[in-house]
Amino acid sequence: MNLKLTIKTGSETNSGTDADVSIVIHGSLLKTSEKSLNEHQNRNVFEKDSVDTFLIDTENIGEIEKIEIWHNNKWLGADWLLEHCAIENLDSGKSYFFPINKWIKGNSQYEFEPVNLINYNFEITTGTLPGAGSNSNLFISIIGSKNYTTFFNVKPFLKNKDFITGHTEILTIQNEDVGNIKELKIRTDSSGFNSNLFLARVKIKKENELVGKTFPIFDWIKPDQTYTANFNNVEYSIQISTGDVLEGGTDANVSMIIHGTKGKSDIIKLNELIARNAFEAGKIDHFKIATKDLGEINKINIWHDEKWFGDGWFLNKIIVKNESTKIEAEFPYYSWLDKSENPQSTNIELTRMPVQPRPFYSIAHMLNTPAYVEEALEMGTNAFEFDVMPKLVDKNNFHFDAFHGFRPDVDPDKINLMERSVARTDLKYFLNKLKEFEEKFPKLTLVIYDCKLKEVPKNKLNQCGTQLAKTILENFYNSNTKNRIFSIISIPQKNHVSFLDGFFKEIPADFKNYIGTDLSEENFQTAERVFEKRKEMNFWWGSGIASMVPKPLKSYIPSFLIAAKKRTERGIIKKLYYWTLDDPDSMARMLVTKLDGIVVNDPLKLLRVLQKEEFRHTYRLATRDNNPFSVF
Repeated sequence: MNLKLTIKTGSETNSGTDADVSIVIHGSLLKTSEKSLNEHQNRNVFEKDSVDTFLIDTENIGEIEKIEIWHNNKWLGADWLLEHCAIENLDSGKSYFFPINKWIKGNSQYEFEPVNLINYNFEITTGTLPGAGSNSNLFISIIGSKNYTTFFNVKPFLKNKDFITGHTEILTIQNEDVGNIKELKIRTDSSGFNSNLFLARVKIKKENELVGKTFPIFDWIKPDQTYTANFNNVEYSIQISTGDVLEGGTDANVSMIIHGTKGKSDIIKLNELIARNAFEAGKIDHFKIATKDLGEINKINIWHDEKWFGDGWFLNKIIVKNESTKIEAEFPYYSWLDKSENPQSTNIELTRMPVQPRPFYSIAHMLNTPAYVEEALEMGTNAFEFDVMPKLVDKNNFHFDAFHGFRPDVDPDKINLMERSVARTDLKYFLNKLKEFEEKFPKLTLVIYDCKLKEVPKNKLNQCGTQLAKTILENFYNSNTKNRIFSIISIPQKNHVSFLDGFFKEIPADFKNYIGTDLSEENFQTAERVFEKRKEMNFWWGSGIASMVPKPLKSYIPSFLIAAKKRTERGIIKKLYYWTLDDPDSMARMLVTKLDGIVVNDPLKLLRVLQKEEFRHTYRLATRDNNPFSVF
């Protein structure tokens, strides 16, 4: 009777032994004589994690019923971790399997009986991430309702002998029947040059089953770590959209926790699950995870370590999809995770509540004739700016024109701003046409009066303001306070505030809710100090640089981020706007500061930028129902 005996030594530290091991095999008819397994071996046997095979020639002992095994405790540290034994009758082809997983101590004999073996059919899928494959050993333990198997190495059964990135390995392994399969324990070792293995899924089917069980994993299996794959785990697909804005991407390490009605996930280290350079501006990253069933997804915590200086990240949104139910949960953000904006903003909590879009003013620039105004309103803009040029015609009276004065400023798209700059309209006529436009264009919400006061004598500023107020009341408002557009009276500097004193002294209380003011050439701190002392409450602040000058936005963006924070915290200044921009990239860069309006030469450019994914959820054109003198 020819028998092949296979012995697997455990893989724990000091599992092997140098002692002399002996065995007796008991059959239904006879038992073998004592067999010393160390004799006639020209190599070390029973080393840690080794598989040793022995051929035994004996008389017919019948069906194998049990084995006795022991060692003589020779040498220091002789205790031996015996994982399993297998015996194959080479004459009949029948096999017997003995799961053991027990420390064999010296001078004690141990008896073990074989278990019934069944075939397990495996489909092991390696992920598609770069470096996902491995040539190390992979050990699996099957845990079932009745029992569990000891860890067995699946690598010897691979057709390709290695786990190849993106491949599915199909193999069959015999082991004991553990009943209804509940989970898998999986680990690898450091035997190969690439020890880490990224597993996507393991499907296992017992020989007597019609349908197997799939265990989603989507994780790295690393040496010295045991991964538990539970059959009840759920596969989730995740999309993370990074904003298509300048420097919107990040090289920082990003992590997240997903919350649901049934619990929360462990910390998910996203950079380990994405195949390429993650979180690039304008890109969408896709990956999958496997975790317990979280129920209805309702919240996400996400953060990054800002590993490098300036590693802010503009996150558009996150979509989480349960691949079992096909239900998606969308988490919009459309903002920065960036310490320069807010020290706490690199660690945020997202809910499924929709983003409340900020009412926004697309302010067409330097429209000093009714024709230019009508053209911009037909484009769809909801606000415009025109220039008020006072002229002292005698010592007590001012005449007002809508007029800027010559500027050599030509837009790249051939809008001739030089012609626009020299256009002139009598203000009374202009305001009467404005009444018509107010009725004709319901989207028109706000007008900025850019008052050119540098030629007005200081002792005449108050008088000038009073006369402008009278002109506006008589030619535009006409005592009608129903559904009117809002007005901003913009003055250049703090030494012109007596103009505002004269202006608001003339404005009736019913109209003061429609009119605000702005200091356009002072920094935010100065404007706040000036406005804090005034009785009016409707304050805006604008800053920028003429579009004909190269735009050093890097110096303006930080100041607007600071101003936006103070606007929200202090509430003295209600709205922020930038002047003046021509190119869409610059518009996008300023929009991420959460300002309230931008002055543009071509409204269509700005309106197109506002429709980008990064902004159409966070901004909408303001209407007359939106109060421009409250903080959003």
